[in-house]
Amino acid sequence: MNILLVFVLLYFTEKNTMTHQSPCMEKMILNIDNVESFKTDFKRILVCKNITDLTVQVPVNQNNWAVFSRINGASDYACSFENTIKLVSLPDEITDFKELKKLNVSRLGISHLPDSITKLSQLKNLDVSFNEIDLTNECNKIISLKNLEVIKIYGCKFDDKVLNQLKVHNPSIIIRYSEIHLVEDMKVKSSLH
Repeated sequence: MNILLVFVLLYFTEKNTMTHQSPCMEKMILNIDNVESFKTDFKRILVCKNITDLTVQVPVNQNNWAVFSRINGASDYACSFENTIKLVSLPDEITDFKELKKLNVSRLGISHLPDSITKLSQLKNLDVSFNEIDLTNECNKIISLKNLEVIKIYGCKFDDKVLNQLKVHNPSIIIRYSEIHLVEDMKVKSSLH
């Protein structure tokens, strides 16, 4: 099955209807059906330099269950989930979107962020949830995102030390990581529909 590229501008009118606009809009959703042609198809959207909100998603990964746990006395947070399709990493070209303010790369099966992500100087909202990322290894990259206001890390490996480091370097950052945060986010999302 070929990768399906969907260029969609989603916005809700007073009647909560969804409108589709032409390619190269500020808000884009890239649907991935397989790993092989992801990078090739990703490069096709690189002509769209005005993207401020990008969601890369694997529809088959979106409906998987996640189980949260934290062992008493341990500082590690744990979450069990499975991504059917795993992209491993994002291409370095992600930084070609100089105006990017919101990036959702949740449930892609990535294990690390590209070093170039530090060049996304306008990024305010980052969702890396339900990936195989160990934030202990990625913390410096995230800290370097000076304008970051919100980060969602549900299901990623981290501990209290990582949370503290993020807060020390950016005291106003909002970190969404627990099952309580996830339920709150789901309530907000469902109220928008």
